[in-house]
Amino acid sequence: MWKIFNEYELWYDRNPQHVVTVMTWLAEWEARNSIQNALPIMVCTSFGMDDGIEGAGYLKKVRDAMLQKPKIGNHTPVDFRNNRIVFATNPQNDGPDVQDYLNGRLLNYWKSKGIPAPPVMFTELGSSIEQTGGEREQADWMTRQIAASKPGSSEGNLLGACIFLDEERPWASGAERTFGITRFRPDSTWPYPPQNFEAQTKFPVWDPKGWYWQKDATYPVEQQAPKMNYQSVANAWKPR
Repeated sequence: MWKIFNEYELWYDRNPQHVVTVMTWLAEWEARNSIQNALPIMVCTSFGMDDGIEGAGYLKKVRDAMLQKPKIGNHTPVDFRNNRIVFATNPQNDGPDVQDYLNGRLLNYWKSKGIPAPPVMFTELGSSIEQTGGEREQADWMTRQIAASKPGSSEGNLLGACIFLDEERPWASGAERTFGITRFRPDSTWPYPPQNFEAQTKFPVWDPKGWYWQKDATYPVEQQAPKMNYQSVANAWKPR
């Protein structure tokens, strides 16, 4: 699916109108190119509190901005919202609270507003060691979060969850340093990759007029070791 911004309410001018502008550009492009099987559109928010609910209040602001438009591409705003929009948010809460959110608070919020509940997914499920109190506690926290995020819950609206994030970030500040399910370290039992190396790549360099060229570059690929947190994910999602 398309993803428009990440936690739009935390960055730049926090304007939901800009989310709608990108939706309009996308819908107009689809109309010009006669796209028949259009992808859903994810609007991702933080789990911050707004309008008495975590995350969803920010999506409602986008919905309210959509309704100010006469059309979004070839669609009415209501049809576009009901048929294309997926609500994505990023909970760090423990499993029982995530479950209560999905099956209680979130559904009750949409009902109280008279708005059909959209599909929902978690794009940053996880927690930090600082939040949970230790690496073992972080892994147990992840196990409970995944168990609470069962696809099809929330009256069939939950699509699933993504884990935040792959590796610990020693260069980051604050709790985000320890969110990862792996860390950079050699590990003979889990040799991915078997050794550090420099990978070759190309990346685009844009000219102010809009054209670009490919520039040669390298990036480091370093050995990783699984944390207990990784095993929680593997246990939850391994084939039965």
